[in-house]
Amino acid sequence: MNTHLSIINDEISNDLEVCIDYLRREGINQIDLRSINGVNLLDIDEVDLKQFADYLKRNNISVGMIISPLFKWYSQNDSTGNSFVTNFDLHGFNPQITTESKIQYIQKALNIAKMFNCDKIRIFSMIRGDTANLDFYLSEQIIYDYLLTQSNENNISIYLENEPMCNLSKIGEIKTIYGNSATYRNMKLLLDIGSIYFTREKINQGELISLINMATYIHLKDFSYSNNAYVTIGDGDIPYKSIFPSIIDIKRKNFVFETHTQQDLPSLSKSIQFVRSLLG
Repeated sequence: MNTHLSIINDEISNDLEVCIDYLRREGINQIDLRSINGVNLLDIDEVDLKQFADYLKRNNISVGMIISPLFKWYSQNDSTGNSFVTNFDLHGFNPQITTESKIQYIQKALNIAKMFNCDKIRIFSMIRGDTANLDFYLSEQIIYDYLLTQSNENNISIYLENEPMCNLSKIGEIKTIYGNSATYRNMKLLLDIGSIYFTREKINQGELISLINMATYIHLKDFSYSNNAYVTIGDGDIPYKSIFPSIIDIKRKNFVFETHTQQDLPSLSKSIQFVRSLLG
């Protein structure tokens, strides 16, 4: 089986040593990085980051993607904030920052990717207001263009993820931006299935499957409507058993566990076992 499986590190533990022990037990040799020791990756000193990179390399663990908070912030024209974001975990990142700070964070993210020998960075579509702004790119075009130019020069691919608190959230919004292409302005689609269900929009399974087939990088979690919470994959309302048989060219997909089950390792292991059973 050539399908790539990875886990976002702080879904396992804040401690990289615990992460590596767990990955070995589960037979997974790739990790995606978001925060270490409770600190967002972009706020960690580069000396410490180099030590973390060396530690992963010594233990033969590769980094699939830098799970950055880039563009999970307010646009230049909206820095007042709103109560909507208080319901979401920003993983220690401050969304109310200056243009100068945004550029600095982009530079840091690119440096981190190179440090960890990683060619992928996750970004967002900026924090939404009462309604989605599907012109989010134009509202911060100078900064998006800076990222895309610099990433292209460094051979790093940019992945844009759907997120309930951001402008790109629901299936219709994703379809409007991406159409039938897996790339929008040189930003590839990173599809988070659980986040779509979190929005409680009416799901057309055929449309969802078409998005899954279009994307190559997919975040996996499960959501329970009755519990109003993320749960172990297979225990929620997302019909993975009927979705997976419809995925085309599944061996080329990258499935990343982002279960949001509070570092509950037995639950995470059950999620991994469930997905492996679907992969065959």
